Amino acid sequence: MIARRAALVIALVVLGASSARAHGGRLQTQHVIVEGEGRVTSITTFGLLARDAADAPFRWTCQESIPDAVAGIAMPGVVIGERVVLAGNFGIVRGARRGCAWERDEATRERFVPDLVRAPDGAVLAVTGDGGRENHVMRSDDEGLSFAAIGAPLPAGLLAARLRVAPSRIYVIGTTREAGSIALRGMIARSDDGGATWRELDLGALEDDERVVRGLEVDPRDPDVLFVVVQGDEHDRLMRTSDGGETWTEVVTLAALPGPIERPFALAHGNDGEVWLGNTGTGLSVLRANGVVDRIDEGISLACLARDGTSMWMCGDGLLDGFALARFALDAPYAREPVLRFAAIERRACDGEIDCACDAWWSDFRAEAELDGGITSCGAMDAGVAPARGGGCTCRVATDDGPSRAWLVGLGGFVNVLLLALRRRKRAC
Repeated sequence: MIARRAALVIALVVLGASSARAHGGRLQTQHVIVEGEGRVTSITTFGLLARDAADAPFRWTCQESIPDAVAGIAMPGVVIGERVVLAGNFGIVRGARRGCAWERDEATRERFVPDLVRAPDGAVLAVTGDGGRENHVMRSDDEGLSFAAIGAPLPAGLLAARLRVAPSRIYVIGTTREAGSIALRGMIARSDDGGATWRELDLGALEDDERVVRGLEVDPRDPDVLFVVVQGDEHDRLMRTSDGGETWTEVVTLAALPGPIERPFALAHGNDGEVWLGNTGTGLSVLRANGVVDRIDEGISLACLARDGTSMWMCGDGLLDGFALARFALDAPYAREPVLRFAAIERRACDGEIDCACDAWWSDFRAEAELDGGITSCGAMDAGVAPARGGGCTCRVATDDGPSRAWLVGLGGFVNVLLLALRRRKRAC
C-alpha cells in the first residue's frame, strides 16, 4: 500500500508540475471542527469550508483571501460563532467564517504563532514561537478579539510547535538544541498554575532525520495523559505519557509518505479507552485499551480526526480517497460514510467588494477539483500511476485566465513555502 501510494504521489508531483496547479499544493482537508445541529467548518490547504446544517451545502472561502496563508498548508485555528481565529506566521488573524474580510491581532503582529486552541473554560490560548526572543502563552477572554501574555515566559530555547490544554494543565510541545550541539531533543513545558510557572520536561533525543515534535491530544479523562508525534522524513513515531510528561513510551511507529512542512497526523479519543489515529501514508488505526494497535483502513490518506458524540469525522484526500470529509460510527462495526466530495462544494455568494475577493479563484479551484475527480475515476490508486491525459480521464487543467496566470500563481505558492522555511530558520537561530 505504501509503495503504491508513493508511486501515485510521485506521478502527481510530475503531473502537478506540468499543469501548474493554481494553489501550489494538493487539495486536502486537514482540520474539521464539528458543532451542534450539523454546523461544520474545515480548515484546508486551499482555504475554508463551512456549512450551517446537516442538509446544507459546504461553501468555500479561498486561501488567497487569508493573510499569511501558505500554499498547501492548513493553519491551526478555532471557530467561535461566525468568527474564525487562525494561528499565523506573522501573528494571529481572524475573520468571518463565511467571508473574505480578515484582520490581524495587534498583540501578536509580526510574531510567529504556531498554534492556538480553545480552552475548557472557553478562553482562546495561543503560543508564540520565535527563535531568539522571549515567548509566551497568550490568552483571549473575548472570543479571540484580543490577546495578552499570561504568567512567566516559556523556557529559553524551546521552539514551540503545539499547545494543548486540559482543565488543570497547559502543555507546550516542541524541540530544543542539545547543549553544545546542533542535535535536537523533544521538549515539553508544563504548567499546573495557568501559566504562572513552567516545568521543563525531556522527551528525549531525536533520530537523525527527525525535526518535528507536535502535541496531539490530552486525554479528556486524565490531564496526565498526553500523546505527541515525532516526525522523521518517512515515519511518524507516536509517544505517550501517563504521568504528565515525566516519562514516555513509544506506542507505534507508522510509515509516512514524504510531505510538506506541516505533514498531518490524526488522533482522537473514542469509546472505552480506545484512541483512533493515523496518517496520510498508513491510513486509519486504533489503539485498543489493552495497548494493541490494530490497522482498520489502510486504503485512505488520513489527515484529521474529530469526535462528534457517537461518530468520528475524518479528513481525506480528494484524489486518493474520493472524499474530502467522511465519518464513521463509534458504536458499530467500522464503515466510513463520505460526507463531502469536492464536486459538491458550492460557490459562496458575493455580497460586497471585499467578499468578492475569492471570485477570481473559483475557476482555478474547480479546475483542480476536476483534475482530482478525473484521476480518481480512472482508478489511478489501483494502478499506482497517474493516467495520461487525452484518454478516458477528464483531467482538465486549463483556467479561464490562461496559462500565464496559473504559472504565476504556482510561483507564488513556491515563494510562500520558501518564506515559511526562512521563518523557521530564523526560529532556530
